[in-house]
Amino acid sequence: MPFTVSHAAVVLPLLRYRRLDPLGLVIGSMVPDLGYYFHRFDLASQAHSFRGSLQIALPLGWLIWLAMRTGGRILAAPLPDPERSWVTGFLRTAPPSPAWRQVTVSLLLGIWSHNFLDAFTHASGWFVQRFSLLHEPCPLFHVLQHLGSVAGMLILLGVYIARRRVLGRWHWTSRHRELALGGLLGVAVAFPIAWSFASRFEGWLMVRALGFRWIITSLALASLAYLVFGLFLWISERKTRSD
Repeated sequence: MPFTVSHAAVVLPLLRYRRLDPLGLVIGSMVPDLGYYFHRFDLASQAHSFRGSLQIALPLGWLIWLAMRTGGRILAAPLPDPERSWVTGFLRTAPPSPAWRQVTVSLLLGIWSHNFLDAFTHASGWFVQRFSLLHEPCPLFHVLQHLGSVAGMLILLGVYIARRRVLGRWHWTSRHRELALGGLLGVAVAFPIAWSFASRFEGWLMVRALGFRWIITSLALASLAYLVFGLFLWISERKTRSD
């Protein structure tokens, strides 16, 4: 599959439409892959179907949307400025009215954009199954996976750099270093976990299994550590204000 975060690049053009909810679009663009990070590959596989997009991905998307709207301060707490201000403002942006309908539509647009892209890059994808060009004489869908991952991340990186250039501030703070070190620690801890699974295979299949497991395990561990760190900072800030 293309890297989960890369899918967010697909919905960037839709963020300009005021009748859509930006947070719902971004969550929807990634939520079909959520099962992979909890080693529930069955749920992730079902979420990539049309029925699963309604029965699995949409409810999960709503839960994440509510959690992020409620816990926005915790999510933003570990970030340095200006990123902290961006995330806080993004999470506090009121959804267009009526909220339940606009958020649902936004989530579904994100989910379906994700599943449409994966239909070209999954071995079981709708287009891969019906067009031999995507899997014969070589698995072209694998190439599309990697190209899509790189292209999506480059687009997101480009948007981030453009935002930073507007502010004219590029210096790294101690908080930037803490987050970078935390991410590297998650990557390091995830490697033996991924290897314990991938070592049962051989050749190219082992390489693909190792890469896939390493990525999803790294992201899962880093996300958990980030949330714990954010909760700790949020509690500390509340105590400081109360004192």
